[in-house]
Amino acid sequence: MIKRSFLGLDLLDADMSEVIEDVFRYLNDSSDSFSSVDYRFLFTPNPEMYVEIQENFVFKSVLKKAYWLLPDGIGIKLWAKVFGLEYANRLTGVDFMDQFLKENVDQKVYLVGGAAGSAQNLANKYPPQIVGFYDGQVSESENAQILSRINESGATVVFVALGAPKQELWINSVANLGLGVKLWVGVGGAFDFLAGKQFRAPKVFRMFALEWLYRLYRDPIRIKRIYKAVFVFSWISLRSLLLKK
Repeated sequence: MIKRSFLGLDLLDADMSEVIEDVFRYLNDSSDSFSSVDYRFLFTPNPEMYVEIQENFVFKSVLKKAYWLLPDGIGIKLWAKVFGLEYANRLTGVDFMDQFLKENVDQKVYLVGGAAGSAQNLANKYPPQIVGFYDGQVSESENAQILSRINESGATVVFVALGAPKQELWINSVANLGLGVKLWVGVGGAFDFLAGKQFRAPKVFRMFALEWLYRLYRDPIRIKRIYKAVFVFSWISLRSLLLKK
């Protein structure tokens, strides 16, 4: 498992099974072999997030803190290839969370965010490892209550689904408050997909890098986000390539 730098972020080039194995190795380690690096954050940059960090430098600095940065987006993989970089796989937050929950035995998991009812559905689906949840969007006035619940639950892993950049900035703001959490994971819409409230594009759309088209068909209101993820991200990538030459 190696890291390759693409447009300012060091993304993992690995299979999902390698990432999962590495994460569990860290979580189950009782020695100080992991103490030299901060392993507490796992984020999944996608093209839309790359667009955001062009002007949001605080967000970029938070992303760069993460030991695990997974390339979530076929656009990243395609444009990286133009730069001469070969990422073996697209590593999505949905797939990471799904595989983690299926393989997890010892870690206590807490969920923050997602649409109303999604976290509850997942808690019912994966007992007893999910020890608590706080669904919906989070306001600053709710922080004390949420953190108290996380602390009381004894959770070692917290998945946060508030959407980027809110979830990463929120994680960064609370991670140093002594909660005993070993891993914070930003997963965007993963709760809703895994709970069956949202549906991923059929495999054929994903194979041909047309997931954006399927999402636009299902939810036309997303057009602004899709424009940023497809066209603005492509322009940023092309501009960087031309400047590089």
